[in-house]
Amino acid sequence: MTWALRWMPDGAPPPQQLDAIAPGLGVLGRPIRHASGWLLVGNARLDTRHDLARRLGCPPQARDEEVLLAAYHAWGEAAFQRIRGEWSAALWIPEERRLVLARDAFGVRPLFFAMLPKGGLVAADRIEAVIALLHTFPRPNWAYLHDIITGEAWRTRVETAWHGVYRLPGGFVLEAAPRAERPHRVYWFGEQSTTPPTRLEEAAGLARMLFEEAVRTRLEQGAALPLHGDLASAVLAGTAARLHQAGSAPSTTWLRWHTAPTHAAETDLATLERRFPHETLRIAHDPLDFTPAVWSLLGNAPLFEPLWDPLLAAYTVLAARAREHGIRALVWSDGGAAVLGGMTYTHGTFLRDWAVWQWPLELWKAYRAGHATPGRHVRQALFPERVARLFGRRHTLIPPSSDTTPTWGGKQILAALLAPHMTHRLEFLHLLRLRLGLDTQVPFLDARFVEYMASLPSPLLARRGTPGWLARLAFADRVPLSLREAPTALTPPALRGVVLHPEAFAHVRDMLQHEQLHRVMPGALRARVQSFVETSQPQHLWLDPTLFALVAVAAWLHTYEESTRHPAAFKALALKHNMPT
Repeated sequence: MTWALRWMPDGAPPPQQLDAIAPGLGVLGRPIRHASGWLLVGNARLDTRHDLARRLGCPPQARDEEVLLAAYHAWGEAAFQRIRGEWSAALWIPEERRLVLARDAFGVRPLFFAMLPKGGLVAADRIEAVIALLHTFPRPNWAYLHDIITGEAWRTRVETAWHGVYRLPGGFVLEAAPRAERPHRVYWFGEQSTTPPTRLEEAAGLARMLFEEAVRTRLEQGAALPLHGDLASAVLAGTAARLHQAGSAPSTTWLRWHTAPTHAAETDLATLERRFPHETLRIAHDPLDFTPAVWSLLGNAPLFEPLWDPLLAAYTVLAARAREHGIRALVWSDGGAAVLGGMTYTHGTFLRDWAVWQWPLELWKAYRAGHATPGRHVRQALFPERVARLFGRRHTLIPPSSDTTPTWGGKQILAALLAPHMTHRLEFLHLLRLRLGLDTQVPFLDARFVEYMASLPSPLLARRGTPGWLARLAFADRVPLSLREAPTALTPPALRGVVLHPEAFAHVRDMLQHEQLHRVMPGALRARVQSFVETSQPQHLWLDPTLFALVAVAAWLHTYEESTRHPAAFKALALKHNMPT
């Protein structure tokens, strides 16, 4: 179920598309009511719903959202640290006239919001629903669009392509009362951590047990697992197969999907299939061919945000093909390369991304003033001041009063999971879920499993320059030998680009000539784009990631202009898509 709301502290009535449930508060969705009068609108999936329901006195058949509301009523903000799962929700406390927006620890379920000029806010789990509930269309966020084209979109996971519309980061709540709005973190890494084991075999056994529990709680009938030819997807598939053999999980379909097929990848997957006989579907190969049908499917996505990551286009193809074959749910291996540990091959990148979320604002100001030197990997623009004004120092992952800190390898794991590209990818998976009716699960982002892996000593995560050392031992009985020994087997082969089908060429050429594109396009790219437009012929054309980002931004700008010319149609479409699926 998806949701949206608008709250006005002066008690103004909501627009007619929303159901008024309190003075000044209107919602789209099915609100959950507590005996105390508290309300919740949102969606959730809790790992231990039955156990929580028993502890909180809820009936056994209570929905996840009902249990989440009961937990917040009993424990307050501590509930978001104590419960495990994914959620995106708004809670209303009528006696205090207080609204609380909350998102799960790693942002698996999306949540967007915008402040209203005269007080109050609108919020939803989809950007277009937020836009539809604003009085006027926000202008494009030109700085953010420029970051996408120049490959700097890693700088913030708070901003969106719409000026003044923000995403609530994972692990945060936003409290809104008649006189104040306050975003702050409620999920703290390490607050419940115990002393991790130091022996490799003991650590591997506990990692295997925690991951099996994460997979078991997320598998359902009709689910499919995409196989990329990397260690993470092989661990996921092998674990699901082991659970099925033990009778504790249903069978799954494997989707053979290669972004850059090699003989080694084919051999690894064939070995995996011989070890665990499964129904297998071959979906897509690299290069990804954008046929008119695929381009049409992607054409609605700019309502969300520019699809600057070519991998998201591949996800769209994969999900559409899976739906055609009757698949009901997709269990993704996203985050696996990070959580399995020891990200030594991207050392500088993750140092930089970790600093975005770990540094207090005072240290950032000292660095800008020349009084602090964070290290050569941290770039000057890593913490945009336009975001610092809203969230300030509250990005830190460690409680200010705690002595617990993640290990060096743990910092790299958390930085990878909190990087903007991961947040954007999870939000797009949610969009595909709504558009195609496919459930999505990401077991590698299970909070207990992530906390455990990030607390382990770094030598257990990576050894002798080989990342994922612990994972290779923990899951040795379920992945091919070649994947266990390959030094870079953690990461799936990169999607090098996409190929344009002839029918899609004219559309792309028009997109690249969009007049507003020059406003965010660096000068060095203009000559290259002009050459592409003038010399390319309608054939299977190759788009590298930079040109793909340019096309994505241009397509988004085109959709933005169409939406501003027909605002009533846009709002009707946005709120229709936001109805429960």
